[in-house]
Amino acid sequence: MPGRYRSIDTHDHKMNTRRLLLLFLIPIFGLNCYSQNLIANGLFEDANTCTESDAECSPEAWKTTSPFLLYYGGDKSNKYVGFTIFNTSIPETRMYLQIKLLCPLIKDKLYRFSIKVKPGGAQIESIGVLFSDSILFYNKAVLIKIKPSIDLNISLLKSTKRNRDNWNNIDVDYRAKGNEKYLIIGNFQADSEQKRTFFSPPKDFTNYSYAVDDVELIPIDKIELCPDYETTREKLYSLNDRHPLKRYNLFGDDERQIIEIEKNLDCDTIRIGSVFFEFDSYKIDSLGKISLDSLFSNLIKENIDFIKIHGYTDSIGNKDYNLDLSLNRANAIKEMLSAHDLTDYITETKGFGDTFPIESNSTEEGRKKNRRVEVIIKYKNKSTINTDNKVN
Repeated sequence: MPGRYRSIDTHDHKMNTRRLLLLFLIPIFGLNCYSQNLIANGLFEDANTCTESDAECSPEAWKTTSPFLLYYGGDKSNKYVGFTIFNTSIPETRMYLQIKLLCPLIKDKLYRFSIKVKPGGAQIESIGVLFSDSILFYNKAVLIKIKPSIDLNISLLKSTKRNRDNWNNIDVDYRAKGNEKYLIIGNFQADSEQKRTFFSPPKDFTNYSYAVDDVELIPIDKIELCPDYETTREKLYSLNDRHPLKRYNLFGDDERQIIEIEKNLDCDTIRIGSVFFEFDSYKIDSLGKISLDSLFSNLIKENIDFIKIHGYTDSIGNKDYNLDLSLNRANAIKEMLSAHDLTDYITETKGFGDTFPIESNSTEEGRKKNRRVEVIIKYKNKSTINTDNKVN
């Protein structure tokens, strides 16, 4: 779908001229990439027409980390989006923008991140930008407790104090750690740490937000554009479901389908994939902790009879090592369940190594599914339990 560029001010005119020049320069210079934006629909001009409602509901390519629609404002020639930074009465209320990059970032290469921001009713000291190798999804609009890759606090404090009612342009350089595939934008600071200035007396139970526009991520160092650049863009534009309700394959890939819930008559089996753990380790990574916290917080203790935790590996490597690894990963999940006051319900924690595979170990896809931890939850009264919340 072609983009619709704006010419509402000098900044936009320069951006449009640069993009038009790129259309002519790309065929000449081939795949060498100096100034190609790695973010699709960064101007938010291209609207997604949702299949469920047959109406424009969100910008193409962008999604949220929670099951709520973006604030999609402006007119046809000047659109932007907004996200919640906090609520005056509900602690740690947040919304985050999320998109898959058109190319993964290359280790140690320098990139320039650009964005326009405008506060809506209140000014805060920080907006965070997180580059991640995994997508995020939460069942609620809640604070993401993770340190962002870029903290825009200095730029925001310099710009919004003197220009709080208008758009503020921010440019920050970022050196890639390698293989970052997704971009998440929002307020990563806890309410107790966040300094705020209200433009008028605050109202109870009110969401305050920031508007953003003109998002760019452009390589500064010389790199080659990845071969999937255009294919990824087309794929992102082809996803026309009402974005927030599509909890699996948010961006049309299978990279983070790591939790499955198999429902039976009186119990659920939650299968947690090994991607939650650091490589060849039983340590749960930071994004894994966030997703598991979201999942386990929905369990209703009063309806649980008992919980069993079983760890498994694939058949690659030493059997004794795999047995120990599977047990240690099961114990790591036990610790997370215990953090949600579920210790008394856990009756068994075992590691089975490479026994009881659910797929053939002869393929990488099969081995991936066999590397798992299963949490088996037996209920007293299955009809009243709430486990419909699936987490990516």
